[in-house]
Amino acid sequence: MALTYVAIATVNVTSSGGGAIEFTSIPNTYTDLCLLVSARSEHNDGYETAKIALNGTNTYLYRRVNGYGTTANATNSSSSQNWWVIGGDSATYATSNAYTSAQFYFPNYTSSNDKNVSLEYAVEQNGEGGLNLNWLGLTAGLATLTSAITTITLSTINNADFKQYSTATLCGFKHTV
Repeated sequence: MALTYVAIATVNVTSSGGGAIEFTSIPNTYTDLCLLVSARSEHNDGYETAKIALNGTNTYLYRRVNGYGTTANATNSSSSQNWWVIGGDSATYATSNAYTSAQFYFPNYTSSNDKNVSLEYAVEQNGEGGLNLNWLGLTAGLATLTSAITTITLSTINNADFKQYSTATLCGFKHTV
């Protein structure tokens, strides 16, 4: 079985005030989706977390393992928040020009079953003070969504805009015989 993929769409934040990153009218012609993100928030008070919405739904059951500094953490949750840590634009806490790298994977996104979501991310926060940390995380989630994924929206918890040069690319994967 061969696996082929294609970039469906890319969103580049071209100026400050980028708001949410959104993909709409996602075609149902692929087997799986993968979303690659490099992002930073304009939030200016410490670090920032972000969330993802599928077809407008942003509440999931998930299991997350993350680490920051020398601390490891595991979380079980049903939440719409704190899916992944992204760098904030705080001069006190954030390394200049450090963007979070993240990858979301959505297998079988057109099925009528609940949607599995996996996420891995990494961000540098080598600034001053108590948030002089590097963050790494792995998340496995389940969205109660029984229709095909047609829109994906990324936003921040503090309603801050994504910083200029944040980018996201949505790829479609197709398994062929």
